[in-house]
Amino acid sequence: MLQVRRGYVFIDGGYLRNAILRDLMNRRDISEDPILFSTFIRLFGEKYWNSFSDILVSRILYYDAIIPSDKDPNKHGQMLKFFNELRFQLDHFDVKLGDLIPTERGYRQKGVDVLISVDMTIKAFLNHYDVAILVAGDRDFVPAVNAVREFTGKTVYCIYAYNHIAEELLRVVDVPIPVVKTDLDEISAKIKMK
Repeated sequence: MLQVRRGYVFIDGGYLRNAILRDLMNRRDISEDPILFSTFIRLFGEKYWNSFSDILVSRILYYDAIIPSDKDPNKHGQMLKFFNELRFQLDHFDVKLGDLIPTERGYRQKGVDVLISVDMTIKAFLNHYDVAILVAGDRDFVPAVNAVREFTGKTVYCIYAYNHIAEELLRVVDVPIPVVKTDLDEISAKIKMK
């Protein structure tokens, strides 16, 4: 008899938008609309983390960044509305936010990788899951993945886009799962162009 394991999904929102939606799918429009984006996340999940017969995903944790309210109150409010709509559209879905910091070339996320790493590690030690499913590609996750695997015995899967993954991360995860272009084409066809 197949033993079902508990799964938590940890999504780096910037990675999902840039590496997968923009670079692999050429569908930036999806990430700009909370209804389209939540539909994409649902369909992507059906193809990837909900396709494992032995893993029951009980929580999806989505991490992204927001402009601080003291820097731009209007933009902060618009972004907060977007993230709240995502929460509303998806079941068992939490949004955790770092900051968007202005730079000479636009904005960059601050604190998102740390939020993911801390949650993935603490929730492993608290025995909230048996399998962590990480949607990310940054080498900054290597220490968290090592801690989860070595000190708690949990399994770590990594869903990643080709050419958008650090080799160091690929070497330490238990199950690397590359995103397949035909899956993305199928998902894209189900989401109407804006």
